[in-house]
Amino acid sequence: MKQDVSYWLAEVKTLQQQLSVMQQERDAAFQEAAQWRDRYHDETQLRQQKISLLQDQIRQLEAAQAALQKTDPSDIAPEIMESLADMNDPSELQEYVQEIAQERNRLRRELETERKAHQATREELSLALGDAIDLLTQRGKTQKK
Repeated sequence: MKQDVSYWLAEVKTLQQQLSVMQQERDAAFQEAAQWRDRYHDETQLRQQKISLLQDQIRQLEAAQAALQKTDPSDIAPEIMESLADMNDPSELQEYVQEIAQERNRLRRELETERKAHQATREELSLALGDAIDLLTQRGKTQKK
């Protein structure tokens, strides 16, 4: 009887070890699956960002092309016409459009900065004028007394 119990205890211990090994393998498999899922997710996001950027570039080029088609050549500065005439490759045109867009953005930022400075100056001058009027009003009241 003691042998039967020892045999079954050894069998249970062996099964527990096998179960432990299988759980570790399962956990490792789950972890690897999670890593692959994360990699897939990252790659998907990267590709979606690239697609979005390319679509934006296509829209910009189409807008530039439409603008060029609508523009009277005589309205375009001669330097720009020369630059456009020298461009044979779409990538050159794309780079040129990007340069122009960057310059436009820079000019917009400068304009916005100038507007803010103008508004600040206007407010400061309005306050100074109000203070001057108040001061003159107070002086006028003290002189009448």
